[in-house]
Amino acid sequence: DDNLTGGNYWRSNWKFISLGAMKGLGNVTKIPSSGWAYKVAVTPGHGYVGKTIKYETGNSGKPIDSAYVRIYVTNYIVSTSNEIIGAEIKYQAPFKP
Repeated sequence: DDNLTGGNYWRSNWKFISLGAMKGLGNVTKIPSSGWAYKVAVTPGHGYVGKTIKYETGNSGKPIDSAYVRIYVTNYIVSTSNEIIGAEIKYQAPFKP
């Protein structure tokens, strides 16, 4: 669906944020404090950050850990019928600016 798609998966919660157009993975250098979403449109030449927060099991559900990945979209993957079927990406995890 041409998106980075997160959500809740077994005690963790993935979200993404677009940082806009940039020249490469090395230009993804910060972790924004707001603007995170479960679904973010993928665009070649744009940088992104993904965030997961793991939660305790049981009733408390307190956050216990977080991790980040930086992502850069290099190109769309196109089918023989000229439909976008994916994206080529570069990424680094864990990402600690």
